[in-house]
Amino acid sequence: MENSLTGLQEAVIQFLTEDGYNRKFFLSQIDELVASDAEHFFSKMLAIFVHLEFDEEEAKLHWERIMLNCRQLSLQTGREVGLRVAILDYFLNINRLLNNPMLVEIHLFKQTERLAMTDGLTGLFNQRYFDINLGKEVRRALRYRKDLSVAIIDLDNFKQLNDTRGHVFGDLVLKRFGEILMSTSREEDIVCRYGGEEFVLLLPEVSTSGTIHLLERVREKLHSTPFFSEHRITFSAGVACFPTHYDEEDALSIVRAADRALYQAKYEGKDRIIEYFAEKRRHTRFKQSWRISWERVNAGSQEPASRDSIITQNVSLGGVRFESSDWLSLDEDLLVSISQSGEHDSGGIAIRIPGRVIWTRRLSENRLAYGVAFLDLNPDQRQHLGGALPVSRFLNDMP
Repeated sequence: MENSLTGLQEAVIQFLTEDGYNRKFFLSQIDELVASDAEHFFSKMLAIFVHLEFDEEEAKLHWERIMLNCRQLSLQTGREVGLRVAILDYFLNINRLLNNPMLVEIHLFKQTERLAMTDGLTGLFNQRYFDINLGKEVRRALRYRKDLSVAIIDLDNFKQLNDTRGHVFGDLVLKRFGEILMSTSREEDIVCRYGGEEFVLLLPEVSTSGTIHLLERVREKLHSTPFFSEHRITFSAGVACFPTHYDEEDALSIVRAADRALYQAKYEGKDRIIEYFAEKRRHTRFKQSWRISWERVNAGSQEPASRDSIITQNVSLGGVRFESSDWLSLDEDLLVSISQSGEHDSGGIAIRIPGRVIWTRRLSENRLAYGVAFLDLNPDQRQHLGGALPVSRFLNDMP
């Protein structure tokens, strides 16, 4: 155990381990806590006894009062008052944060609690455990201004695998994949089976790039493991990060962002990892029916242009939205040619602007919607494009 423990921490440890029957249990809990998360010592140790959430300073104050209460009860009764009695009396009669507690053996309680929070097949935590800890970790990330990442992982073509190889084999795949996730994760990471063939990672103090790096290690392990490579088992994943993809008014926003990124990974062909990207609208958008075409830009050369006739849905000085039957990938670079032709004006090609695909949506089996951001709008192009937009509103977009 580290030598940097405070006097109060040492007093709490002595206080806890005076209980001979549970001494071994408490020592193991203390050793694990000091090694992995010493900065939350008081709140984590208190959580062993009461299902109440406190920040570290508040928990520290409660421990001081609990030990004082224990000494006072011992003096009043003329006998040593046990740890649980002091804690129960404090939270039930003094602090009054408990109203109707139930007494149960701590080992039995922990076993029941673990079963309620664990997936029976894989041994990983379940969605209920994830939901509880998501709120806790978000609050901790807010308080200490730390990174927090969420990754949602889905095994590709799992239904087909179940149908062809049977559910017993499918269960084996889920179990072994869970083992790989656990072996590549840190002790403080929360690894859960989210349901079906879907898994979720909650990674405290890990950035988006760190999460993607971890998932790439998982993918490499899958490809190098005969059981998975022989059956061509792959996964797709979506990643989102706090605070970039978090909306403080929507606690599950970071999960939804990761889920959208997973959808994008599936849509782009599976066996890939994608970070959620939310379009940031710095420019007012206008509904304009302008004819456009595009060319792929690859290593400085233009590939064949778009096949179909494309009309924009809306435009701005930041980019365009359009629909097409052509396939474009996320982050693909294009050269967009814009003809500002109206309903009664055939017009011609007016400007050619480099752009990048920043989002895609499938509208139907053969129709897709795209958002393309302009990469480099020179002053002449800006003036030309702006001159065709509603002038009174366009001025609001000028830097």
